[in-house]
Amino acid sequence: MGPLTRANWRLFRDGEAPRASLPPWGFVGLFAVCMALGFWSVERYNGVVLWPANGVLVAAALLLPRRQAVAVLGACFAINIAGNLVRHDMPHMVVINALLN
Repeated sequence: MGPLTRANWRLFRDGEAPRASLPPWGFVGLFAVCMALGFWSVERYNGVVLWPANGVLVAAALLLPRRQAVAVLGACFAINIAGNLVRHDMPHMVVINALLN
């Protein structure tokens, strides 16, 4: 048995690595679908039953190269703010809610 080596861990995928997931626009679309699911559950059940949108953001950060991941996170942040405005959140909660996501 050889010596244990510590792997290099990165938050973002190496830019030179082959693609291992959806393209960036796929993550943005999936995030929008997850937001719609949350809005539907609020209308139908008066509460959020399932919130997979944060999982989509984590997957984008881990599977995409840094530049693409930051672009996806920024686009999803804008979608989240727009959704909060549509949902008529309190003005100070519009940005705070998006930041917490």
